[in-house]
Amino acid sequence: MPSQRRWAPSAAALLLLASLALGQDNEMSDKTRMFPELANIKTLTRNPRLGGQSFSDRCCRMAVDETLTVINGTVVQTGLYIDKDINANMLRRGQFPCGAIYDGHDEGAPEVRVPYSWCKGKCPGWELSESTRFSQWVVPLAGFIIPSVVFCLTVPRRVKLSVSDKLFDVNLNRISQLPVVPFLAVAAGIWVALDTIIWVAIAFAFAGPMLLSGFYEGSLDQRILAYVREKIDNDRVRVDVRAQILFLLLVGNLDPDPAYHDVADMVAQLKKEPRTEEVQLAIDNIKVRLRSMMASQHGFGSMTGAPVVFYTAAFIYAVLDVQNRLGDRDTSHALAFGIWWMTIPHLSIVGACLLAGNNPTILESVVGRGNHNLADHYPRWYHHQEDGERRTGRISRLIPTRLLRFIPRRAPVFQSVYRPVAMWNRGKRKKQWINQLCRDHYPHLEDLQRRCEMRKVDWASVAGGAIFLALIPSLMAFIQSYYTPLIGVGCRAGTHLFYSVFQLLLTSLWLWDLARFERRDAVVPREADQIKRITGWHVLIGLCALPAAFIAIGGTMMQIMGVYRNCICQLNMGDWIGKKTWMIMSGNNAIHIRFARNTWVPIGGSATAFLAVVAYIGWWYQRHLRFQFRELVDQVDQRREEVEMVNQQGVAGHLNRNGNVVGGGHDQRAPQLTTVIGNQNGTKGPMIAPPSGV
Repeated sequence: MPSQRRWAPSAAALLLLASLALGQDNEMSDKTRMFPELANIKTLTRNPRLGGQSFSDRCCRMAVDETLTVINGTVVQTGLYIDKDINANMLRRGQFPCGAIYDGHDEGAPEVRVPYSWCKGKCPGWELSESTRFSQWVVPLAGFIIPSVVFCLTVPRRVKLSVSDKLFDVNLNRISQLPVVPFLAVAAGIWVALDTIIWVAIAFAFAGPMLLSGFYEGSLDQRILAYVREKIDNDRVRVDVRAQILFLLLVGNLDPDPAYHDVADMVAQLKKEPRTEEVQLAIDNIKVRLRSMMASQHGFGSMTGAPVVFYTAAFIYAVLDVQNRLGDRDTSHALAFGIWWMTIPHLSIVGACLLAGNNPTILESVVGRGNHNLADHYPRWYHHQEDGERRTGRISRLIPTRLLRFIPRRAPVFQSVYRPVAMWNRGKRKKQWINQLCRDHYPHLEDLQRRCEMRKVDWASVAGGAIFLALIPSLMAFIQSYYTPLIGVGCRAGTHLFYSVFQLLLTSLWLWDLARFERRDAVVPREADQIKRITGWHVLIGLCALPAAFIAIGGTMMQIMGVYRNCICQLNMGDWIGKKTWMIMSGNNAIHIRFARNTWVPIGGSATAFLAVVAYIGWWYQRHLRFQFRELVDQVDQRREEVEMVNQQGVAGHLNRNGNVVGGGHDQRAPQLTTVIGNQNGTKGPMIAPPSGV
């Protein structure tokens, strides 16, 4: 009897546990019969802190399961995480909130809201992008980021990681060397990809300074063209100086040593008087060289225009995808980051508008001199030693010589004695050429010096244009992410916001440096001197550029990988301290659909139109400048009396061999005076040629 009394409580406890378990099974069975989506709430197969979490599926279903309960055999919606006005029957008849997609009805699926404490306790970690959900990673990667890399490769730069020729030193006729080819190809691809990623990060970080320098150089180009036009009309500047100024427009982005002196020597023979046939022949040769250099540059369409067309096509697809997936937050964020990367095409457009080309080998072929040693014009760390014999660094001494041959080195982008500068220094370099030219011809070019000096209103217009193009993509992306619920500044909107702040700081610092440089005797320090002289300005630039590069590349990678899909990023930054805000776990809600119609689609369409308009303006501007340049080349040796004679007789009149005006009328399609050549009698007379194409 005592033993039976001891076992009685234990048996009762077992019966109670069994009844509770049976009740829970019955309750769960009732839920799953009414909501089959709750039958198989998947368990995590990966570490949630390494991307194994599932917010839109697992966490959302867990929240729905907890808000439903069974009372007297009836499934009841308690209103814990779903609006209490929506009962279980309404929830069953409508669209299930977890994983919902747009089905043509604007009311969407019910919202599932949970507090941050619930999310942190039951759904830690982040959600890796799914390979089957293209809106999470394929749309931003293939639609915007990879095309932006194409634009970035056209942005002028000075240095690159040069792949060793040893990776391509394979005799394909020997079968024994064929197995090595795939490994060498992979190694070369890795180095090229690394070089591209580094340059994309640098271009994205210095977008504001690059645009500022581009606008500054464009302002100088316009002032110089107007100056040459004025001096041709009043015949106040010698022909050789005019030609040198025109060369400055094309090669002012190169280091002056030795480019400036080579150009000066090339046009020096034009100063001889009187203008004999030999001198006239030299003038004609200079004209041919100037035209050839301009014609050798890439056109706007092949360099930037065609890529812009494909880029806008990706925008159009993304906007249409938003319309087909109204309420899908992943599609909205993908479009936001695509708009943000529109900054890179802006860099390419501005770079393509400038008169100076980035390829210095064009000038080298025109000058035709071989008396320069390539190594004399580059710092020691630029040298690309293919044989690996010279080892200047401590780390390189620890690497075997045979392996060192396959490691890329820093090298100039173009193997030429003439060195172009990066995009952020182009305006300053061209101003240095102007200063040098004005010093050599002082006081005759003093008015050119004054004309190229920037006033406060000029700096305001240049800085305003640069900031406008640099921040408009970030502003549009910020608005897109801001109005993707939860409404406010979250991780993604904060990424665009902080990037804009650092771009403003960098552009302001660069503007201050350009204004400080704006004086007559300014000289750009040599690269070796810049490395040795680290000033407070360089420290501030580094403190702004490093976070900007991290935000640009790191933020994009976190969006593509899915790191932003976590509990903390579902909150606004203002709620990160208290963390008492509720967050939306479901998708395709009425609020998502409303913002998709009112904000997401208009912002995407506006970004597409804005890029197209900027590209068209750049195209028109480049063709306009080149037309003016070719016109000035044709008239570089024209004299004042010849201009006045033609102007008096009309645009269709021209000079014959004897210097008399013939023809007349006002037909605008008639040929115009373009150049002056020597005739058969030895006297100077103009030649008529049709105007150059725009």
